[in-house]
Amino acid sequence: MRSSPVNFDGDEAEAIAVGLNMIARTGDPKLWQAARRASSKLQTIAARTCKLIASSLGAKNIPAVDLSKLRLVIRQEQKMKLTYADVKER
Repeated sequence: MRSSPVNFDGDEAEAIAVGLNMIARTGDPKLWQAARRASSKLQTIAARTCKLIASSLGAKNIPAVDLSKLRLVIRQEQKMKLTYADVKER
């Protein structure tokens, strides 16, 4: 999907950069790679963008899960049945 150019001010670029760096915690490799590509594009907008890092302090290493189907369902505004359990599988 190609979009027309968008102009961000410094604060907007920083907010986006922080969000992109936080995506690393999702455990979704495809989404993380997309975030890295977007982040590199933002570096041309604000020199400070590449210096922003979201701390992983306290974040647990989550096994990689493919969340691409979930993102597709959200984009298409469809319903999806989710079944989940806590660490004790309750």
